Amino acid sequence: VDLLRRGGGDGGRQRNGRARLNSDLGSTQRDTEKKRGGERQPKQKETGETLLIPSICIPSVPGREEQQQQQQESAPSRAPRRMSGRELRPLRSIRITGDGRCLFRSVAYSACLRRGKQSPSDSIQKELADELRSKVADEFIKRRGDTEWFLEGDFESYVSKMRKPHVWGGEPELLMCSHVLRMPITVHMYTKGSDGPRIIAEYGQEYGKDNPVRVLYDGYGHYDALQQPLVRTPSRL
Repeated sequence: VDLLRRGGGDGGRQRNGRARLNSDLGSTQRDTEKKRGGERQPKQKETGETLLIPSICIPSVPGREEQQQQQQESAPSRAPRRMSGRELRPLRSIRITGDGRCLFRSVAYSACLRRGKQSPSDSIQKELADELRSKVADEFIKRRGDTEWFLEGDFESYVSKMRKPHVWGGEPELLMCSHVLRMPITVHMYTKGSDGPRIIAEYGQEYGKDNPVRVLYDGYGHYDALQQPLVRTPSRL
């Protein structure tokens, strides 16, 4: 089921054009799991940078086999799954302004919380979202060999359009956000019969699995941030 077509704006609308991407990513993931018997590659540790959007070094252009391996490892997990005991703690939804930046706003907001920073104000969210969008567009170019095949239409036109502040983001942008931030990103959504949001997609698993950046997708094109409440330890006094 295509749950994550282009999103990032307000008004309860979805943009078309993600069926091919979802099919390709899903089949790539399944083929990879069959070949490797479910084995996962070792994950990279978080760099510990204090910046919200740290700069990253891009290696030289890889060979064909390396490109295929990177594409397979970059494919997100799509099947809804049950959360672990730690993840089952109630998640609090943070309403994000729907101005065409909501995907980038929600990711930037949750990334701030993950780094132990204060919740950004609406104006700071806007600045961080625009900065993240710019970094994501640059990341597409750096990873062109891995990304061009699943982007819709002409590559240069797509990236140029994505730089505009009110253009909605979707799956490709979430994947690039995980690379830019070097953080795992988990997308949640309320599904029929569930008493809480279910995980419907995960990106950047090579950067770890603990404490991912969490966003909530409404199924119609809008993203909100998700915050996991702090666990209070009883005083021993």
